[in-house]
Amino acid sequence: MSAGGLSLLSAWARVFASDDPRPEFAATAINQVLLFYFGTSDAADDASIDIIVPLVSEHGDLVPFKIIAPGAEKIAVVTDANPEPLILAIDQIRHSPGVIVGRARFAQSGTLTCYVMRSGVLGRASRRVAVPGHWQEQS
Repeated sequence: MSAGGLSLLSAWARVFASDDPRPEFAATAINQVLLFYFGTSDAADDASIDIIVPLVSEHGDLVPFKIIAPGAEKIAVVTDANPEPLILAIDQIRHSPGVIVGRARFAQSGTLTCYVMRSGVLGRASRRVAVPGHWQEQS
C-alpha cells in the first residue's frame, strides 16, 4: 500500500474512532444522559406516561416493553441495570400519542424509566423488572 493510501486509511480510522457525536449514548449515569439529551435532569413524576413491562422477564436479559406517551416531543428510555443506561432516544415523533414497542437488554434486575419532554417540561415514569437469578418485587 502506498504512503498516500496509508495516510488516507489513518485519517478514516481517526474519524470513525472519534467520540460519538451524541454523547448520551456513551454516558455512564442516567443524569448524564438527561443533561446531554434534554439539557436538564430535573424531571417530575408523570402519570400520563404508561409503561407496560413484565414484573419478571421470562426471557432472561431481554425485556419486552411498550410505552405510551401522549404529546411527547422527545423520549428517552433508560435503565439502572446496565453500565451504559440509555436504551433508546427518539426526538422525531410524528404521531400522538407517542407509542414505542421494543425489547431491552438488562444486565441484571433493575428499573426501566421513560423520560418525556413536552413543551419544555420533563416528566418520567418507572417500572421495576426482575431478571431471573436476581431480585423480585414482593406484592
